[in-house]
Amino acid sequence: MSVSFGLSPSEGEQWTRTKSQQNHSPPFHDYGTLSEDFHTKVVGWVTKQLTRSVRSTLTLHQQGQCIEGAFFKSMEPHKIIPNVTGIEEQFLESLFLIESSYCLPNIELQKAYDVFMSEGFRTDVMPQVEAFSLSKTQHCVTSSGVTGILLPSNYCSNHHTKTSENHIIVYGTLKTATNDVEHQPLYFRDEIIILSQIGTDIAFYRATFSRSQDLGMTTKYLLKSTVSSSQSNIRDGYYEWLQQ
Repeated sequence: MSVSFGLSPSEGEQWTRTKSQQNHSPPFHDYGTLSEDFHTKVVGWVTKQLTRSVRSTLTLHQQGQCIEGAFFKSMEPHKIIPNVTGIEEQFLESLFLIESSYCLPNIELQKAYDVFMSEGFRTDVMPQVEAFSLSKTQHCVTSSGVTGILLPSNYCSNHHTKTSENHIIVYGTLKTATNDVEHQPLYFRDEIIILSQIGTDIAFYRATFSRSQDLGMTTKYLLKSTVSSSQSNIRDGYYEWLQQ
């Protein structure tokens, strides 16, 4: 099955790259003495990964294919920036990626977008989310903590969308974050969401690069072991909302 999007994978890739070039994340520098050159290199590397994901996902969807799954990966610093040392290496060691893909039958594209970007869905289904707001240029999230484990968090991201007849691409880049002793810090967050109409169904893809608190080996293991079940719960909750 072939699907005509009106936007080629290469055009989607270029749009993502262009939006990334406008990105500067002030919270990045809350972590410590990280240079602007280091920030530029991190953004460039993440952008390269996300643009590849956009191209490959749109190509897959154009072929009428949808694959479900979830994936967690922590980064290896020297594969991002060779010869990195000290605080820069420490920063990269706790940068991680979460990918998720859903196949949702008998759903219209606009409804799939509207539900996913609604406060009702986010606060009902997303773990710890207490508030969510969306405007033309940004979206903001307030999350509760987990006593003794996780502090509350609050951040806003620049919000970019690209639409055509059969798809919507969302690109979010961290704009502000409340990084103080009473909140879970967030220093970096780049996210791409792709919703594609394939016949009567929706193929959904989401990839998020994030850097919050320092992560030890145990925390990384717990994240990796729980991401599949948590993303499955989100997928099921999403589909229930879409049936309303």
